Amino acid sequence: CASRLPELLEHEGVGRGTVAAVVSGLPLLSLDRALSEEVIRAIAMVVRPGGRYVQFTYSKRAWQRFEVPGFRAHPHRRVWLNVPPAVVMPFVRTAG
Repeated sequence: CASRLPELLEHEGVGRGTVAAVVSGLPLLSLDRALSEEVIRAIAMVVRPGGRYVQFTYSKRAWQRFEVPGFRAHPHRRVWLNVPPAVVMPFVRTAG
């Protein structure tokens, strides 16, 4: 489970706060909200300050109800050639 990302990476010798980027196509909007929040917290634990978290989604509007603590949103991009069109949502890890 992606909510166990820090433990899984540590088992592979990758320390917390050292990952440069996480790219996710997980359907976080359709998962239980508590699980989605756990996954986002897990991503924040492993991504280093200045690192990126990129989420592919089909509903940017629904993401407005989600907070992504520890990250600053960057401008999103719609991918019209994807069927259905998708949105690439980049976030940058803030310090601390």
